[in-house]
Amino acid sequence: MKLSLSTWSLHRLFFERRIKLISMLALGKSLGFDGVELEDIWFPETGNRFLKALKHEARKAGVTVS
Repeated sequence: MKLSLSTWSLHRLFFERRIKLISMLALGKSLGFDGVELEDIWFPETGNRFLKALKHEARKAGVTVS
């Protein structure tokens, strides 16, 4: 079975600006999750550069993104 971590699960960290969306990928993996669900409300932007960076970080962390 594969499990994913929703960014909403750590919403307090986002509201307190203690974590950035891009660092959620490695954090999810370090907590034992196979994937990370990225909530659109946390996206600082949606340009190609940022989305490519997310894709790169997901590959580096070894997690899937939904």
